[in-house]
Amino acid sequence: MRVLLIAAMLTLVGCAGVSVKDYAEVEPRFDPIEFFNGDFIAEGVIQNRSGAVTRHFVATIDAYWDEERGVLDEVFLFSDGEESERYWEFTRTGPNSWSGTAGDVVGESRLVHDGNAIQMKYRLDVPLQNGRNIVLNMDDWLYQVSDDTLINETIMRKFGFRVGKIILTIRRI
Repeated sequence: MRVLLIAAMLTLVGCAGVSVKDYAEVEPRFDPIEFFNGDFIAEGVIQNRSGAVTRHFVATIDAYWDEERGVLDEVFLFSDGEESERYWEFTRTGPNSWSGTAGDVVGESRLVHDGNAIQMKYRLDVPLQNGRNIVLNMDDWLYQVSDDTLINETIMRKFGFRVGKIILTIRRI
């Protein structure tokens, strides 16, 4: 019985997950006010739940950020010809946290950052090919790797199950 209890506790501790605080000492330090001003290009791939790349994309991003507010105006061009836009608006909620909204985001996103890491969690309303929509839970992790580059990994979930992943880079033009 004790062995089972210890095993269960170790399993729970192992599932605790990573926090942006784990990156507090990692350089370069991300500052949205400093980083997100100007024009950017993003290039990435979308993977299904098996890890197969289903399509890729290029996006342009026009960014503006100050002490209290941030804007990311994104225009996507996908490999299958689809074009879409997302206009993010962020407001400061704390020294290292922001609340964000966008047209296809259900409710609000929460952005937190520390060290070189950023985490955003939000619910995205995604149109399907059959004309219906699905709402996915997005867990976005971005890591600043140089003065001009972020690397992003997003895990997409539905009902707690992983249904896909997005990997991309964001570079200042």
